[in-house]
Amino acid sequence: MINRQTSKANEMNRASALEENKIATHKFAVKKAVIPAAGLGTRFLPWTGINAKELIPVIDPKTKKIRTVIELVVEEAHEAGLNSILLITALGKSSIQEHLTKQQIEKNIPVNARLHYIDQKEPKGLGDAILHARDFVANENFAVLLGDDFHSKNPVSQLMRAYEKIKAEDFGAILTVMKVSDEQAKRYGIMINPVPVKDSINIMLAQGVVEKPQTPPSNLAITGRYILSSKIFDYLKKTKPGARAELELTDALNLMAKDRCKIYCIELEGIRYDAGTPKAWFQAIQDVGNEVFSEKE
Repeated sequence: MINRQTSKANEMNRASALEENKIATHKFAVKKAVIPAAGLGTRFLPWTGINAKELIPVIDPKTKKIRTVIELVVEEAHEAGLNSILLITALGKSSIQEHLTKQQIEKNIPVNARLHYIDQKEPKGLGDAILHARDFVANENFAVLLGDDFHSKNPVSQLMRAYEKIKAEDFGAILTVMKVSDEQAKRYGIMINPVPVKDSINIMLAQGVVEKPQTPPSNLAITGRYILSSKIFDYLKKTKPGARAELELTDALNLMAKDRCKIYCIELEGIRYDAGTPKAWFQAIQDVGNEVFSEKE
């Protein structure tokens, strides 16, 4: 059954290739998205003993329907104009590909979203997962969407609009951020000394990022949406594993900043719903449920 589904999905992907090639391109165009989805999800056991964490059900704040987080993230990338999408999964998490293939066949997610898959053989951190996208990305700048959250307004579309205003040879990255308290900042990656960009309404330029600081240099926390220069791969190769023996994306971003590659950020519009931990997921279900079902059906 899965083979037949995969074959049909491949036919849809080939058919959509012509449409993808019509997209206007230039040196700095962003056309591809990478979705790391290789986490083991041990905090969600026993669910993750059978299913991938990214298949956990949530309520879509736009449609009020029960969806999976990964569906909403794929649609977010597609809605922002990124039709070529690489999902980085873990060995043994074929359920993600099977689920998304079925959703495309049933037209629950766009059929012209070209979905690609690669396995991260060991959980060695976000930086290592992104390194697996090097052949897929080649020399293009690209978007990264983490699969732990979903939004009332598309954050990648927000990033793309800001990115169009700051194209430069020394571009390194632009990230979405949100304001947090000093206590909350200890649980996030935090932007270092961000300052507004001249003649820009919402774009800020930072000196770098710091992971889970005891004394935060700002109250702007990274929320898991990025546009990265393809130069990031060279910096990831230079980066040494951190204290948890994992390759951290934040360390590579700081190496870029030291080489005068510019690290920008924008503050999120709309509501971010976190589904990365059982407590956060339950809160997201409550928040969306209270919002969408308080209206008269």
